[in-house]
Amino acid sequence: MNIRNIPVYDDIMLPTREEAMKLLAVRAAEKMTQVFAPHWEMQDRWYYTLPHTLMREGETFAKGAEWDRAIEKWESFYQSRSNKTEKAKAANNIALAWEMLDNMTQALEWAKTSFDLFYQSTPSNSLDRRRSLLYKNELERRVNTSNRLIMDDF
Repeated sequence: MNIRNIPVYDDIMLPTREEAMKLLAVRAAEKMTQVFAPHWEMQDRWYYTLPHTLMREGETFAKGAEWDRAIEKWESFYQSRSNKTEKAKAANNIALAWEMLDNMTQALEWAKTSFDLFYQSTPSNSLDRRRSLLYKNELERRVNTSNRLIMDDF
């Protein structure tokens, strides 16, 4: 019995040098497409509910993906309130609706309004304030990325 004829574990389990290089090239290409090409990413979003008719009606429209109608209700609520925290919550919902309608400029404006109002009306360690800042920053990143992609087309 010649020991050289018995397959060694490494020979059976490990790819050849050429196969390994091909696998590496494919994986590198897959990762780079995420960097260079626009792509969808799943993200969690939230909206505020308050015990007020306009906010609840807006929520109903949002659940049905009727974002234009949700905006109408939430803007009416926003205009009717003087409490800054309530206005901030409505502004956040409006930003979400504009984002769902793919109007990132309007979404960012409302997200900034929401953050400013939360900043004025909540303590520095407020969860609402932190969420609002994260949402505003995410929308800014997306708008800036979108603008960069548009500029690169020319």
